[in-house]
Amino acid sequence: MKRALTVIVLLVLAAGSFLVIPEQVSAGSSTDAALALGAFAVLNQIARGETIFNELPPRLPSDGRC
Repeated sequence: MKRALTVIVLLVLAAGSFLVIPEQVSAGSSTDAALALGAFAVLNQIARGETIFNELPPRLPSDGRC
């Protein structure tokens, strides 16, 4: 019974945290531009398929022989 009460209390606290409306903040235009460029770079990598899950291209031997 005590465990069920604990779960209910945690659910109520979690639901209450979503109801708190934070104030709107502004980081400044340069920070906004930097965040947008970073997001665009990540989107570009995902669209081109350059992720960590892809295999690396085959490497040539270091002595130049094929």
